[in-house]
Amino acid sequence: TFKELGIKTELDLRIGGEVVEVFYKDENINFYNVPMNATYCLQYNPKEIVRAFEILGDERNYPIAIHCSIGTDRTGMMAFVINGLLGASYEQLNYDYMVSNLGNIGRGRNTWDLFLYRNNINKCAGDTFAEKTYNYLLKIGVKAEHIDTVIRMMSE
Repeated sequence: TFKELGIKTELDLRIGGEVVEVFYKDENINFYNVPMNATYCLQYNPKEIVRAFEILGDERNYPIAIHCSIGTDRTGMMAFVINGLLGASYEQLNYDYMVSNLGNIGRGRNTWDLFLYRNNINKCAGDTFAEKTYNYLLKIGVKAEHIDTVIRMMSE
């Protein structure tokens, strides 16, 4: 459970048509709903990504549980971006996303979304995918201090 894991914050990425309720009701756990479009998540949700990084960029919120309905599209995009920041290769990111097909997710996933994510991020300056991801986030409005906190917290 959230309590056993020491979760301090629940970051819910579901939209209004989906049931938005706290997974683990406890007044000591912060609940944030940052509703994201599940289609082409990276391209269609820049304001929401900025908001999610504001939450992720506050170290008092850690540990954080991030979820949507199934955990592959919106949550998968956030995992792609965070792991990209941390230096994961595109091959590792691709593999991680495709593992989603092992679960009962209603349909198989392909790599088209990841191809779009990579192409958007690769348009940014940087020598590595991590640097390009960092610069992509800056470009859409995420503050450097929030990105740096995410990198630090996720690297510890």
